Amino acid sequence: MGIVTHGIEASFVRLGWRGLVATRPIAPGETILEVPERLLLTNQRMDQQLHQVLQRHPGLRPEQTLAVLLLSELSKCGTSSAKEGTIETAAVGSLWQPYLMQLPKAYTTLCNWSAADINELQMDHAIEVGHSRVSRSRT
Repeated sequence: MGIVTHGIEASFVRLGWRGLVATRPIAPGETILEVPERLLLTNQRMDQQLHQVLQRHPGLRPEQTLAVLLLSELSKCGTSSAKEGTIETAAVGSLWQPYLMQLPKAYTTLCNWSAADINELQMDHAIEVGHSRVSRSRT
């Protein structure tokens, strides 16, 4: 069994971001999303060899560990080549291949943005988050 939703759907929210929106009234404490543990991409699900390698580098930030895990899973997908901004592969070797194939070939992150770029976001919360991420990446 896969992911089960109750009264929600993926959509764009009012502020222009992607998110989950209610399709009916939700009661306090009601379960709205069920994800089986086998579908979670976590440190506990990585193969033993990769886990041992990462243990030798305890100073990695969570986003760095995630990047290594994603690259490891991508390497299981067979021969890869760039096509129209996405990554295509010939063979299925990772449970997360459908997700991995949707990722862009290249992107930038907030920590690479200038202060002027961040201020162009035009939303106070997004600007605060942007400046915070830049500051954290430089410490």
